[in-house]
Amino acid sequence: MAKINSKNSKADTIKSVEFESSLGNRVENIAPYALFGDVRGDFDGKKVQTLEPGKYSVKVTAYNQKGGAGKVLAASSVKFTVSGLTQQSVNAANDLGMVSGQKAPSLPKSYEKSETSAESQIIKGTDGDDKMIGVQPERNLPGKGEQDTLLGRQGADTFILGDRNGTFYDDGNINTPGENDFAKILDFSPVVEGDIIQLHGQASDYSLEVFSQGSTQQVKIFAEGAGGKELIGKIKNAGELAPELALESSAFKFV
Repeated sequence: MAKINSKNSKADTIKSVEFESSLGNRVENIAPYALFGDVRGDFDGKKVQTLEPGKYSVKVTAYNQKGGAGKVLAASSVKFTVSGLTQQSVNAANDLGMVSGQKAPSLPKSYEKSETSAESQIIKGTDGDDKMIGVQPERNLPGKGEQDTLLGRQGADTFILGDRNGTFYDDGNINTPGENDFAKILDFSPVVEGDIIQLHGQASDYSLEVFSQGSTQQVKIFAEGAGGKELIGKIKNAGELAPELALESSAFKFV
């Protein structure tokens, strides 16, 4: 399905590819389209998913719009078996924080385009434990220009606003507060459901600000830098949780 495939007459019209697999789901908006992503086309340069021995399946669907939307141009499925671990897979962990022996994430199965921009998405989780991510971590300044909406639904969900390589939704401009790119978390429930927000670095790198919008309490998440605060996330409908939320609590994970 990549443009280098001369036999695929529809390659130039592909704008996104959705991967649905027993390893978790993913939508790629930029070629080359890969199940675990890439670093500017370098598959070896990106941390890979640890694969335990077993049987796996992958369904790939190409669309003519970004975000897994629009007309289906092509679809294909493949099944494969991993009979043993390579040294590379033993030592590697993917950018979602997976390690050997953990359950593969149940990633969102529903993707819709947000009206904010061509890159923004509405990501909906399942009733299981989901890892919610709206950006492509391999990109330079992942999340720049995006206003992604993350709806985890039930289960202990992890809302990922950063990985080991850096903070997401930072526009890279120290002269602006970054109000145009952030993740909106709609149903954060750390006490009842065990939800977590994953951030890069440490607690001292961030600050929280409680504000009211109408009758609801909400929380803004800022990355603190040399140029001041950079908005990277909003926890919507925080309610009574808002004034009690602390970066040092178990509601936040730092990598």
